[in-house]
Amino acid sequence: MKKKDLLKLADNSISNISPSNINLEFQIVLVEPSGSANIGFVARNMKNFGFKHLILFNPQCEIDSDSRKYAMHARKDVLEKAQIIHLNKEMTREFYLKNFKKFLEQFDFVIGTSGKGSTFRNLNRVAYFVDELDLSSFTPSEKTKIALIFGRESIGLYNEEIDLCDILLRIPTSDDYTALNLSHAVSIVLFTIFKKIRVIGKGNVITSTREQRERLYNRIWDVLSKLEFKKNLDKNIVRTFKNILGRAFSSMKEVNLLLSLFLRIETFFKRINEE
Repeated sequence: MKKKDLLKLADNSISNISPSNINLEFQIVLVEPSGSANIGFVARNMKNFGFKHLILFNPQCEIDSDSRKYAMHARKDVLEKAQIIHLNKEMTREFYLKNFKKFLEQFDFVIGTSGKGSTFRNLNRVAYFVDELDLSSFTPSEKTKIALIFGRESIGLYNEEIDLCDILLRIPTSDDYTALNLSHAVSIVLFTIFKKIRVIGKGNVITSTREQRERLYNRIWDVLSKLEFKKNLDKNIVRTFKNILGRAFSSMKEVNLLLSLFLRIETFFKRINEE
């Protein structure tokens, strides 16, 4: 098959959602965020990893010029479409939690996040590391709404809020400093889920064929035979090329460049002999 025909067949997409995860709908919920810049950064992170639904639950700041500036290209389709839920400023803790619980009822699954480690004294904060999250149990044919809950920049989520979550995730960090900036934490969680729900490729890179690689190995043999290596050394060199190119799933372009190189070397030897 010609190269132009292979390019037509190549998948130009870097990351498509896998069929088994196509019906998972993630909504990113920021609980009482206080930094407008963080909201902008979160929107940008969401667009980076293909998430569209942002909810600000009782935000303590407004979407302002900083939010829009740091959202960059996510301003229109993520930030400006964010759902904002305001509650009464004079409310009691009980009133707040009642509203938060009612808000979560729309979701099929609620995932909370925490920057604090789990202890046996506080069962609410027994958390899984984010890379341990298993999404394979969801039924692929059914639409599933999943809330990803991120707490306040200062104190995170209340124990009562965590108790309303189906699962709690934590990002492993150094013991020296465990607190992550809100937008950084969101970025890590979204990147981890991004890798779990998508089939990630390399764009339209065309993998070399066995026939191309064999042509290269034969060309290498021809060149090595003129260099008078010690017994079996030439064989080991060819084997090394096979190991490297095979392990790296070499592309058509890479193999063709190496073919050109060894062809030049062989041409050079011929010219020297003629002279």
